Amino acid sequence: MENPQVSFAKTLFMEWPSVKARNATSRNVLDELIRCLRGRIAVEEMYSKGLQKLSNPISSSSYSLNEAVVGFTSDIANKSVQHKELAENLQKDVLEELQALRDDVYKMGKHSSQVTSSLS
Repeated sequence: MENPQVSFAKTLFMEWPSVKARNATSRNVLDELIRCLRGRIAVEEMYSKGLQKLSNPISSSSYSLNEAVVGFTSDIANKSVQHKELAENLQKDVLEELQALRDDVYKMGKHSSQVTSSLS
């Protein structure tokens, strides 16, 4: 049998400070994660550019050494492309989604605060 004096709305209203604190904590964690991810993207882009500069061909008079140099610079160029793509994928697939989630959490917190203000 259900207690008629207990309701979800009353319980939620009474626990609103806890709900609000959790929302703020979630926002802070998302903000920190987004900040770290932006840093990671910047590092990947910088690393890619540095590798790209190193991949410029080096001339050698020895044929066998020349083949090794070409293979080495080709590998560096490939790694540069891989890290550039990683940075782009992190930006598109992860960062943008986290930012959208953070925006939703902010909106939810703001809306909830407005509703609570109107009830009190």
